[in-house]
Amino acid sequence: MILRQERGSCMNENIELIEEKLEKYKNKSIEEIDITKLKDINDIKFSRKKSSRERILDFLIEVENPYFLKINNHIVQLSFKDDSELSANECLTNILKDFYK
Repeated sequence: MILRQERGSCMNENIELIEEKLEKYKNKSIEEIDITKLKDINDIKFSRKKSSRERILDFLIEVENPYFLKINNHIVQLSFKDDSELSANECLTNILKDFYK
């Protein structure tokens, strides 16, 4: 039971960390991004044994800025559809909450 509680606490901390990152960087423009502070996607290791949701979670925890990536020394900006009923934050939060049920 204690292990389960500790695991749940860690999961909640991960969700909070990701939500903070999403909020912090959501309105940044590409001109404001320092490429030297971005992690190169080629340096991020993904476990093929994990589900896609687990890999998304691992990625979001590992990168500092979830909206900008470095790929072969180029900045790549991730964006989400503006006319969606859900924000990027809500989409990712829903994935994580569903994952942690």
